[in-house]
Amino acid sequence: MNMDKQRADRNTLSQSLTRQMASLFLGRVFGFVFALSIPVILVRTFSVEQFGLYKLVFLVFSTLLVLLRFGLEPSLYYFIPRDEKVKNIYISQTIIFYVCIGVGLFLLSYPVRGMVGYLVNNPAVADLFPLLTFYTALMLVSIPMETIMISLKQAKEASLVIVCTELLKALLIIGAAIIFKTVSSLIYALSLLAGLRVISLLTYLFKRVRFSFNRVQAVYVRTQITYSTPLFLAAMSRSFSDTIHYYMVSYFLNVRLFAVYSVGFLQLPLISIFFDSIVEPSIVRLSEFAKKKDTDSMGFIITDVIKKISLIFFPACCFLLINAKEFIVTLYTVSFL
Repeated sequence: MNMDKQRADRNTLSQSLTRQMASLFLGRVFGFVFALSIPVILVRTFSVEQFGLYKLVFLVFSTLLVLLRFGLEPSLYYFIPRDEKVKNIYISQTIIFYVCIGVGLFLLSYPVRGMVGYLVNNPAVADLFPLLTFYTALMLVSIPMETIMISLKQAKEASLVIVCTELLKALLIIGAAIIFKTVSSLIYALSLLAGLRVISLLTYLFKRVRFSFNRVQAVYVRTQITYSTPLFLAAMSRSFSDTIHYYMVSYFLNVRLFAVYSVGFLQLPLISIFFDSIVEPSIVRLSEFAKKKDTDSMGFIITDVIKKISLIFFPACCFLLINAKEFIVTLYTVSFL
C-alpha cells in the first residue's frame, strides 16, 4: 500500500515538474524564434567587420553579466522556497547589491575603457564600453525577475516574460540596425529594453508578491554569500573556459576573422534553453525536499532530469554534426564560411 502511494506521489511530482518545465520550454522556444531572427538580419545589414564588432561588444557584455551576478540571483532558487517568511529579505538584498554593483561598474567604465579596448585589441570597443556598462547595469538589476517567478512556482508568468523580452529585443535590435546601421544604436535600443525590465520587475514585486524592501541584515547577507560563493566560482570557471578562446582570437586576429570564428564556433541557444527549462524548476523542488531531508524524492528528481536531458541532447548533437555547413550558410550566408 505504501509502495503504491509512493509511486502515485512520484508520478504526481513528475507531472507537476513536467508542466513547469513545458511552460518554461515553450516560452523560451518562442523567445528563441525571435532571437534567431537577430543574427539573420544583422549579417544581411552589417558588414562582416560591423558584425564582428557587434559580437565582440556583446561578448564583453555576457562576460560581465555572468561574473557580476556573484551567484546571488541563482541562490534565490534555494532561499525563496525554503522560507516564505524571509523571502523578501533575500530578494531585497540581492536587488540592492546589484544596484550597487551596477552603479560602481558604470562609474568605473570611463577609467578602464582603454584597458578593455586593449584586451580585445579593438579601440571601438573602448569607445562603446561606457554605454555598454549602462546597459549591463540595468540588465543586472532586472535579471532576478524570472528567477523569482520560477522560485514561486509561477512558471507561466516567467514564460510570458521571456517571450515578451525576446520579442521586444528582436524588434528593437532589428529596427535600430535597419534605421541607424551602427552597433551603438543596438546598445541604446537594448538599454531601453533593460529599463522596461527594471520597471516590470518592481511592478511585479509590489503588485503580485506584495513585496517591501527590508533592511539588509548581516546574518542573512552572510548566509546568502556563503551559499552563493561556490555558484560564483563555478560560473567564473565556466565563463573563463567558454570565452577565453574568443578573447584570444580577438586579440591576435582582426575583427573580420573574429566574426567568422564566432559564427563557426556558435552554440545553439535551443540546447541551453531546453537544459535551463528542465533544471531550474527541479532546483526549486530539490530545495524543498532537502529541507524535509527526503533523499528518495531528491534522487527521483535527479534521475528524471537526466532522462529528459538525454532525450534531446544526443539526437541534437547528431543532427548538428551532419548538417553543420548547411546550418551556417542558411543563417549567416556564405560570407562566414
